[in-house]
This record gives sequence, C-alpha cells and structure tokens, in this order.
Amino acid sequence: MSVSTRPISEQFSVFLRTGRLGDLAAAIRLIIRQRRLLEASYGALCYITARPGSVLKIAGPDLEVLLSRTRGILESMRAQREQVLRDFALNSPEVDPPTHCLIHGFAITDDGYIIGQYVEGAARIYVRSDGTCLCHDPYKGDRGVRHIHSVFKYNNTVLISTGDAHRYLDEYVTESGRLKMKRRVVRFLGGFTAGCTVNGHLLLGTDFSERPNYVLCFDTGKKFWFPRPAFNQQCALMAAVDDRYVVCFNLTTHCFGDRKTVSVFDTGTMEFVCCAPYADDDLYPN
Repeated sequence: MSVSTRPISEQFSVFLRTGRLGDLAAAIRLIIRQRRLLEASYGALCYITARPGSVLKIAGPDLEVLLSRTRGILESMRAQREQVLRDFALNSPEVDPPTHCLIHGFAITDDGYIIGQYVEGAARIYVRSDGTCLCHDPYKGDRGVRHIHSVFKYNNTVLISTGDAHRYLDEYVTESGRLKMKRRVVRFLGGFTAGCTVNGHLLLGTDFSERPNYVLCFDTGKKFWFPRPAFNQQCALMAAVDDRYVVCFNLTTHCFGDRKTVSVFDTGTMEFVCCAPYADDDLYPN
C-alpha cells in the first residue's frame, strides 16, 4: 500500500475537497507514519472542549500605530537573524554553519547568541559564546524532532522548542558555550513557533495547523485561546510593543487558503483587544 508524500495538512485538504474516503485514509496513514496520532487526537479534543477567546469590548490601542511599530521590530529581527547566521559562518571554520532558522529561532545571550536550525531533518543548535563557536545535536536519533522551531532566553536559561512529531519545550543552561539540559518543560504538544517577553511575562504562541491555538503565559501556565478568526490558525510571529501589547500574526497553511489574521493581546488586562483579518505579506515572517 503506497503512502502519500504530501504533508499531512495538504493531504487532509485534499480529502475536504474531494470527500473520498481513500484520501482520508491516506491522511490517517501519514499521521500514523509520522507518529502524530497523539497530536491529531488532541486537536480533535480541542475542537470539542476549547472555546475561542473573546475580544475585550473597550477602546483599545490604535491598530495602525501598533502595526507600524511592529514593522520596525520585524525588520530589526530579520536583520539580526541574518547577522548572527553570517557571523557564525565567518567565525566557525571547523563547524558547518546553520543555513536557516525561523524568525524566533535564535536568541541573543549575555556573551553571544544561540541559533536553532530549521532545515528538514536537521535540528542542530549552534552556540557562540565568548568567541567560541560550537554545534550541538542533542536530538540526534530522535526521529520525531525534524527541526528547531524557536529559541528564547529566559532569565539565566534558554528555552528551545522542537517540531514536528515530537513537540518538546526544553530548558537548557549554557556553560562555556556548551548546552546542558536542565529539564523538559513540555513533553507533548508544545510546538511553540512564536513568543516574546513583555511586561515581565514570557508569552508563547502555538502553531497547530487548522486546530485551536493559544498564547501560553510561561510563568503561570495559563492558556489564552485566540479569538476567531485566529483560533484555528497557527501563530507564526509575536512582537512586543511598548512593553505592554503583543501583536500576534496567525495564518493558515497554503493548502487551506492562505488566510491571515492579526491579534493584539494586552498584558495589562491579560485580554485580547483586537482580532481581525490582515493581508500585508511584509509583516509575516519568512
């Protein structure tokens, strides 16, 4: 029996379009083959139990002003990403440098930076510390970890989120440029591709395709489900503005129509104050 080579979301979209049981069976085989049955079951459970978040009915911040500020923040993040990738390549003659990381896939540390590789089948972590360049491969042999989704500095530690079948959230410490696992914070269904620190809180956004998504306050463990239409769209980017507002960009995968949404989360009230469709491609990560 042949197995489809399409991504799971694309194969499922084929079933939704055709209604053929054979296409549904192909999607299920992909889920089992990629060891993502738990994730699919969780998604189904969320559809039943989770409720979309609400938007606070008060006069919120000016969205256009926030988006203008966010544009500058995103441009700075992109430039910084290119800078650290270029710097590591120039200063690591004995280490094959990373070729790509996601927009939240690197973190600046007190004495350098950390890069999480986002290449199919390569989940290496690169550390530049006190002038030394080292490559770590802590997930080698774990077939469920295909790449690094995000890297966040948190107090004196570093949080690293993986994907896709095994969506860990691991906390590391660095010692002389070497990574040391402190603890596995989330063993199942992490998948945090976006995040930022604002108003004293580390907030993380989930990236489940066509399933309910939320913002997690790492400090308290509380989940804030996205309002519609962002509810079933993966969170790809979060930017902190004025140390109070978090501008979130959610999107669907291309096979489901390339819909995009911008949401604003107010850490002063811990409520969403905006959620609306948005189409400016320049503000979405790549």
